[in-house]
Amino acid sequence: MTTSPVPGKWTMYVCDTCFYSYRSTESPAITDPAAFPKEWKVDPADIPGMLAMPPVPHRRG
Repeated sequence: MTTSPVPGKWTMYVCDTCFYSYRSTESPAITDPAAFPKEWKVDPADIPGMLAMPPVPHRRG
């Protein structure tokens, strides 16, 4: 996706399926799908039906 302003410090990656993004300096719990918490797992078949942005609730008075 991009690289750090200081050459060689980090690289930014993005998943082509779910658009999750992370830097190369993150721990395996963030960068390795096999290490992701179960709650983070997304079935690619569900993505087309998901909202692009969650609705914002009305302001409280």
